[in-house]
Amino acid sequence: MNDKGKEMIMENYLNAIKSPSKPTIVLQTILNLAEFMELDESTDIKLFSASTLARIAEQCNAYAKALYYWELEFDNDPRNTIELLIQTNYGLQQPEAAEGILEYAKKNILIDEKEDWYEKLHRWKDALKIYE
Repeated sequence: MNDKGKEMIMENYLNAIKSPSKPTIVLQTILNLAEFMELDESTDIKLFSASTLARIAEQCNAYAKALYYWELEFDNDPRNTIELLIQTNYGLQQPEAAEGILEYAKKNILIDEKEDWYEKLHRWKDALKIYE
């Protein structure tokens, strides 16, 4: 396929994702296509960034896929994905994984803790310490 055709397809995908009346089945199809292309060794084309795919997965309530894509995004941008990983892990009822991400962030990324992180983990005393 030529570059013009690829651009047209990408534009149509983006329009479908941004549409306020999009059915979930369209988003699921886009996720499946992205997953297929990721597994296909003969192509290195990526339709969307990992963060875009994670957001699409969340809209489909496919939280395990969202977690996968947030973890990929974490490799590229750990500072901005910590909270999303905590939230997604907690939503998947994996509080230990969410706690692990929080501990990793405190020790290795050296950023200021946010009270929101502790609130999402229902660690009210720790959140209160940061508020104070």
